Amino acid sequence: MAYTFGQGRRGNAFTLVELMVVVFIIGILVALVVGVGKYVYDEAARKETRTTLTVVSAAIEQYKELTGDYPLEAEILPDCPANSSRILLHWLTGNDTVPALPAGIPEKVKKACFEGHILTLSKDAFSGGQTINDAFGRELLYYRAGGFGGKPVVVSRGPDGVENNEDDIRSDS
Repeated sequence: MAYTFGQGRRGNAFTLVELMVVVFIIGILVALVVGVGKYVYDEAARKETRTTLTVVSAAIEQYKELTGDYPLEAEILPDCPANSSRILLHWLTGNDTVPALPAGIPEKVKKACFEGHILTLSKDAFSGGQTINDAFGRELLYYRAGGFGGKPVVVSRGPDGVENNEDDIRSDS
């Protein structure tokens, strides 16, 4: 049988409708995988941030036990907002730019209490002594009397990076 244009065997190729159905199904699967992946990533980042907040809160409590008061929320570093974790980190590690710990507290005690806590943070959270970051890569905020009962609170702005909304992660919650 000779082949002529427009006449051939049927059923050897996909129809346009079949191809569109396959592309649609693949699109749905990709959307599901991306959505679930984003949720899993955000949940892991939230858990890591909560861990960071717990460690920083423990260091703050150790500071209070040794000095009798919580670290100040004062602007002591140039170009640094008063609620910056940079200030908190300087207080907790006893940096020279802040008042020294009371006389009689051995250096090894200070290191064990403060740096012992702070240095257990993940490499991403503790950026070489400059700031304390959340798992989203943003600097934590510190408020000396901003938590429940007037206690200190450390705050992550959450995944969106905007302060004072529903996705913030706080050390007092």
